[in-house]
Amino acid sequence: LQGLDSTLQMVSLPEPQNLILHRDQGRWVVEGFKNHAIVFKEKFLALEGPDLYINHKKVPQKILLSAEKNSVQVIGVLPLEKYVMGVLAHEMPAQWPLETLKAQAVATRSYTLAVIKERSKKNYHLESSVMDQVYGFLSDEELNSKYDKIIEAVESTQGQFLESSKKIALKAYYHADCGGQTASAQEAWTTQEELVSVTDSSCPQNPKAQWNLKLSESEISRRLKKWAPVGAQKITQVKPIGVPGRLRVAQVEMTWDHAASRTVEASIFREAMGFFDFKSTQFKVLNQADSWIFEGRGFGHGVGLCQWGSRFLGHQGWDFKKILQHYYPKTTLAAKKITAPTVIKL
Repeated sequence: LQGLDSTLQMVSLPEPQNLILHRDQGRWVVEGFKNHAIVFKEKFLALEGPDLYINHKKVPQKILLSAEKNSVQVIGVLPLEKYVMGVLAHEMPAQWPLETLKAQAVATRSYTLAVIKERSKKNYHLESSVMDQVYGFLSDEELNSKYDKIIEAVESTQGQFLESSKKIALKAYYHADCGGQTASAQEAWTTQEELVSVTDSSCPQNPKAQWNLKLSESEISRRLKKWAPVGAQKITQVKPIGVPGRLRVAQVEMTWDHAASRTVEASIFREAMGFFDFKSTQFKVLNQADSWIFEGRGFGHGVGLCQWGSRFLGHQGWDFKKILQHYYPKTTLAAKKITAPTVIKL
């Protein structure tokens, strides 16, 4: 146990036991020992040990607890390559082609390095959820027994990342299924990242590539109510607006019963409708009786590497460098030794 600004205090636990940590008048109080509690005054508390669990969930060997106003943040600290393994095992099936896993490992590492630079002054670098990359802690025993291809994919590409024309790590976005054509970063979010649209004839390989969503009038009005004009009762039209040569919808125009309308970016519309229900911005709209039906293709924002497309390319014999060049054509592959730890919010 260690307050970040204090001297390390070694605590021997002769057998597995629960520790109770709580805040009391701005201090950390650690209970669970026979005769005493340990008190720290710092905002952060570091815990380090080989078998740490929080709420029955195993976490990295070193964690930081950050005292916030009304909560406690749990932050994991671990080597970059171990973090990449934990992401790869949760972002892509371990039985997929090795070269596909290697490509995903490089994209994951590149995204991580770019975000670390962006958030260098924050308490942590990355979220462990879909807000960044899905991460789950895996012990060495779990990795060695179940994820040999994950280990090989990460170790064989160790230190490799995608570099932009500015000679910095690319924020290498990726997604599940592009539906036949990836999106540029500017198309998806109006940003200037060096991520361009490419045709992916290997898609859709996802068995769930086609999706549909049926909503009642009341439900669609509820999901879109933040744009509803005062006095509007229901949606009368949802009009997708595309771009020539692109499969994805760029904007969506919504009209209400008294003819007032609003136009929003398709990515914002998708967020309002729900990312997991409304799987992509490749869609068409049908209005039948008192229901709205959305039919679409693909899953995800569509930028960067398409996971299902890369699976097909791996089965076709493409190596990871060729896969990466296909999805990130304006980048080069670079490598460096990385010793700084990765800090993630668990």
